[in-house]
Amino acid sequence: MRVPKKVLFFLIISVSLILSGFAFAEANLPATGEDPSLAIAYDGLPLAQPVTFDTLGDVGNAEFQVSKTVPVNDFVQSLIDGNSNTIRGLYVDNKFAFPVVQQPSGNAGFVSTTENVITDFAMPRKYGVTGLLAHNYLAGTEFFGLEIGNLIQVVYGDGSIQMYQVSDIQSYQALSPHSASSNFVNLATSEKLTASQLFKRVYMGEHHLTLQTCIQQGSEDSWGRLFVIADPV
Repeated sequence: MRVPKKVLFFLIISVSLILSGFAFAEANLPATGEDPSLAIAYDGLPLAQPVTFDTLGDVGNAEFQVSKTVPVNDFVQSLIDGNSNTIRGLYVDNKFAFPVVQQPSGNAGFVSTTENVITDFAMPRKYGVTGLLAHNYLAGTEFFGLEIGNLIQVVYGDGSIQMYQVSDIQSYQALSPHSASSNFVNLATSEKLTASQLFKRVYMGEHHLTLQTCIQQGSEDSWGRLFVIADPV
């Protein structure tokens, strides 16, 4: 059956709008802000009250001691569940050892509110990038202590480890702090970016690891976004 030109045109426009809507949704950046009542100043930058290490963590069936000095082998063994495709932990020697949980299906804005737990950001996996999220009043506060050159170990459920090295740290002001589609300003260059442009910058390209948390300014818990970018080694 031949489709009238007007109907065909309408169908093409409708599909284009739907696809553009998906593209816009992909660009959303989850908010990882904090409760302002927990804020303290650290080297001039407002952060959350640091989490307490050496507290018992419980994620799924895994129970283990979270500690700055826990040996990486002990940490890895505590996370093994046989799943080679699922990230279960994040380890930086002498800095932190955190378990990682997955986002619920269809909830790209989910960020765990459990102490000492990091969330695997599902969207970047579609582009071959590993993204991990944490609130800045919980595990995310430790992201501010990372420096260029630090080695980060991503632990999978089968006990395998992917090593990354921090290559870049980027900070942005969110012009609409609590919106996942806010525009952003690069604090180093004053460049203004849309949410889509920022998503592409930090979560697309060659395979890498991106850690994201929020920056607090005064009483505004989600004033900005911090991205720690690390390349595989």
